[in-house]
Amino acid sequence: MPSWWIGSGYLTPYILTLPNSFCIHLGTDVTHRRGTYAMRFFNTTGPVRPNDHYHVPPLDRLDLDEVLTLIQQKKYFVLHAPRQTGKTSALLALRDLLNAGSDYRCVYVNVEAAQALREDVGRATQVILGELASRVRLTLGDEFLTQTW
Repeated sequence: MPSWWIGSGYLTPYILTLPNSFCIHLGTDVTHRRGTYAMRFFNTTGPVRPNDHYHVPPLDRLDLDEVLTLIQQKKYFVLHAPRQTGKTSALLALRDLLNAGSDYRCVYVNVEAAQALREDVGRATQVILGELASRVRLTLGDEFLTQTW
């Protein structure tokens, strides 16, 4: 059993080994929030926040060289996996990696809001374009699409 001492904000590092040689690094720090110390935890909903959640680094789940080659070749790829396995976290990390360079401007857009409007293609398209404009503004600081839609 690992030991940790909350008074110094120190958490002894350790590794959790799961079946099939799958390892998760459980960190070496304790997150400080408003004067209290809160340990990281395993997240079971939504994107992973590395400072708050134990995690497998998102890009380690992908064959990153293959994905980057597909992107460079302007080809499509599908990220298909069961629920709650890190697809969104991997795409957000890929977005950040691509935006850190100078070759791409990348946004992540969730189009689920249009699903309720599937019978009205015009309105569904407006919802998707509005979400795209919002994400471009928030992620890239570009107001062009916001002014357009």
